[in-house]
Amino acid sequence: MERLDTSRKRLTFLIYTALALGIASYALLYLFGDPKLANRFDVSFANANMSAIPGHFFFGGVALLLTPLQLSDTIRLRWRSLHRLTGLLYTIAVFIAGVSALLIAPRAQGGMVSVAGFTTLALLWLGSTALAWQRALMMDFANHARWMYRSVALTSSAITLRILLGLGVPVAKLPLELVYSTASWAAWIINLAVCEYFFVPRADKH
Repeated sequence: MERLDTSRKRLTFLIYTALALGIASYALLYLFGDPKLANRFDVSFANANMSAIPGHFFFGGVALLLTPLQLSDTIRLRWRSLHRLTGLLYTIAVFIAGVSALLIAPRAQGGMVSVAGFTTLALLWLGSTALAWQRALMMDFANHARWMYRSVALTSSAITLRILLGLGVPVAKLPLELVYSTASWAAWIINLAVCEYFFVPRADKH
């Protein structure tokens, strides 16, 4: 049974890593490519705060790329210096991407519901990451782990957002504005709920 649980954890970690790499690559490709005028999602970003888009997409992508390293028990236990370095880089990336998100949020597609959803997400993202970093400096590793799990869950809302958009628009054929405004809240609420139930209780082992 223990071996089966370990195999499930490894499979879940591999799936998550693949999704993180995929969405991070999408963000970087979007940043360095040309917006597709036929894609309303692309156009909405092109019309948003242009100065903040590079910071959000690039550093948000970097943060997402670093999440598997932060979640790896092997790195945390065997290579603590690498864990600290990636944690520092992750924190810097989140702060830049989070502030950029606050600048982009007022132009979010879907009206005030989306604006409120993404603004709340950005504030929680910045706050949870700051608390995780503070707890690490205080060597309060259990609470550091709790807040880092929450931070990673919020970072991973980029994955959940794309899944919800993919299911809602192309598959269910629902209006983009409806799906986008709903996903602006659901993407991070779902992640935090999963985090609190499955991951936060593990923090005492740190």
